Amino acid sequence: MKWTILDLFCRILHLATRKRRYLCTANHKPDLMNSTKRLLAILCVAICLTANAYTVTEQLATAHEQCVADTLSKERQKWYNRDEMLTAFAAYDAAVADADNEAKAQEAISLLTAAHKQFEAITTAYTSLRAEAIALYTDTYKSKFALRDSVKQIRTNIISYYSKNEDHYAWVCEALPSMRTLADLFGWYKRMSKVTSVARNQLRATDYEGKASFRAALSEAWQMQITATTQEAFEQGIASVKKAEREYLATRPSEWVTIQNGKLWKTTTGAAVQAHAPGFVRVGDIWYMVGEDRTKQWNPDVNLYSSTDLVRWKFERKIIQNGVTTKELGSSRMIERPKLMYNARTDKFVVWCHYEKGDYSASEAACFECDSVNGAYEFLWSGRPLDIKSRDCNVFQDTDGTAYFISTTDENHHLGLFRLSDDYHGAVQHTQLFAWQGREAPAVVKIGQRYFMFSSACSGWDPNQCKLSYSTNLRSGWSDLKNVGNSIAFDTQAAAILAIKGTKKTTYLYVGDRWQDPGLTESKTIIFPIEFNGTTCEFKYHERFDINFVTGEWRETPTDDLFADKTWWTLVDCSSQETSSENGRAANAIDGNVGTKWHTKYSNSGASAPHHITIDMGRDRTIKGFLATPRMDGSTNGLIRKYTFEVSADGETWQTASKGDWLPYCTEVTFSRRTARFFRLTAIEGTYASLAEIDILIDKAAETPVQAVRAEPATNGTIVAKRYFTLSGQQLSDPPNCGLYIEQLCYADGRMSSTKRMNR
Repeated sequence: MKWTILDLFCRILHLATRKRRYLCTANHKPDLMNSTKRLLAILCVAICLTANAYTVTEQLATAHEQCVADTLSKERQKWYNRDEMLTAFAAYDAAVADADNEAKAQEAISLLTAAHKQFEAITTAYTSLRAEAIALYTDTYKSKFALRDSVKQIRTNIISYYSKNEDHYAWVCEALPSMRTLADLFGWYKRMSKVTSVARNQLRATDYEGKASFRAALSEAWQMQITATTQEAFEQGIASVKKAEREYLATRPSEWVTIQNGKLWKTTTGAAVQAHAPGFVRVGDIWYMVGEDRTKQWNPDVNLYSSTDLVRWKFERKIIQNGVTTKELGSSRMIERPKLMYNARTDKFVVWCHYEKGDYSASEAACFECDSVNGAYEFLWSGRPLDIKSRDCNVFQDTDGTAYFISTTDENHHLGLFRLSDDYHGAVQHTQLFAWQGREAPAVVKIGQRYFMFSSACSGWDPNQCKLSYSTNLRSGWSDLKNVGNSIAFDTQAAAILAIKGTKKTTYLYVGDRWQDPGLTESKTIIFPIEFNGTTCEFKYHERFDINFVTGEWRETPTDDLFADKTWWTLVDCSSQETSSENGRAANAIDGNVGTKWHTKYSNSGASAPHHITIDMGRDRTIKGFLATPRMDGSTNGLIRKYTFEVSADGETWQTASKGDWLPYCTEVTFSRRTARFFRLTAIEGTYASLAEIDILIDKAAETPVQAVRAEPATNGTIVAKRYFTLSGQQLSDPPNCGLYIEQLCYADGRMSSTKRMNR
């Protein structure tokens, strides 16, 4: 920078006339030049300086300004290098007085620069120690940290020394690394607290055989934590807690847990679970589930629930809340599809979600984070990932810990695969998948070295065909989309795929949202096992099933004590049945085989609604509901929605036990207990009706025991063949070792009978 003579003169004049209040003390008065002589000297400097001299003068003036600013600072500590500053200012005065002596100017610059650096060093040390000591004291004073008194003492000293005109710089320099060591140790204290907190959550949520030993180990670990004063001690304590936790969880008993679909989940206190479009993470034996709280239908909070068996759910808290987490939530923004991940690198829990306006014009995502899984999550970021419009979404974590955000992009035309940063806070790479195919609700799972992705078409809240694709590379090589399940994905849309890893096998559970059952605020969460074989997936709905969280196995749920025995059931009548183009006999609905079906007539003229089927159960039963299993061959033709279910004691007088505009898909419908022998299911509307099987829920405890058990009907022929089937209709070579199956007897006269049996 070059100055004109006038610029230089004005600048030096300003500096020369400025009062140096910083040195005015009772024992020292500044040695100021007579103003007239000073101005003349400055004028001589300005006239005589060469181009190179302008630079020296500028350096001198800048160095002087820095020191002036240092000594006038109002926020600085009381004591500083005052004597060094005085010496530097004296050198400056001498340089100005002898303007043509460059050596003096350079000496003054050197002294001023050194004084400024020393002042900065002193200030940095004092200020850093005070700030860090106050912050650490605030964190520790209510804790059981063994060294909290040391923190308190340093804090007390630095606050005192900061306001005294006494030289404690050497002590400050020694105390600063000590304070940072204390901060590091308190960090380990907090790590151990977190590990212990997770372990205590396992203790509270479970009741296994080793509970007493685990509790004692945690008590011992607590004593280690509050007495530890070294990193090694904390590391040892953390290791002991994790070891005790592993040993305790290993004592979980091997038992079967029944998961039933189609019912609104309830919490341990009886409240309805509000966790639509859920995301899951497992910590130890505890599953945590986040989801939309649709109590306020269009402004959902995000709820967190916990469970050890995916059946009994405990409400933890609202982890993201309208107007609390961010002001715009609940007003200009809403959340959809919150998904939860644990980042092992940062030891934090992260939520990604669709972050939207009411008119879906924002097309954004958002990220939230928390130190613990069940804490209040902090808003980190919202916007379009890599400036790409983003809506319906999910997340996926690969086996190496790399996380991905997957969403519909560019007005739902494509799927976008966004690789996230190591801290999971932002997208760093984008890959376009399934361009122009309009897919949403992506759910990815990795089996071995192969990735599978489930997705659906964009049809609002209405279900549609689920499709599957696979690849050995997330970013490329995805196979063509192929249909799985039936044309409405059993009334679901994919939300997640859970892996139950056990001692014998790994079972994969499909989790889907049933948005229209009966409506958005009361929509259901559906879970059923799926099985992979090479590049294919067996995707079959199960109204209920048993899962063993220890072995990882699943089985069909034994239902002999739940449903009425069909041995004596007979078909009374039906509105119509198709027997020309297929075997759609009405009797198929009570043959115990969901691989067959009743289908109303459609050949030639067909039949019109209403469609009904009437059954005689052979004797009075105390009933409390029914289960209508729709056809299981992949088609939804004839699916019953608007219905009535009637019961009768004599087949003449009927009363309506249940009716509705939406018969839930393959879900138990319950009603008040009553005694009846006959029942009739009527489909009120629809060109066709179809039904794979109908079962009656009984209240066995309320029934009078049957004194004489009726023998099986006479065969009028010999048995010529026995066949075995799963409940889904798949033929078996032999009966299974355990679980339910169907035994079909074939007689010489051409008749067949089917019986549901169970091996334990």
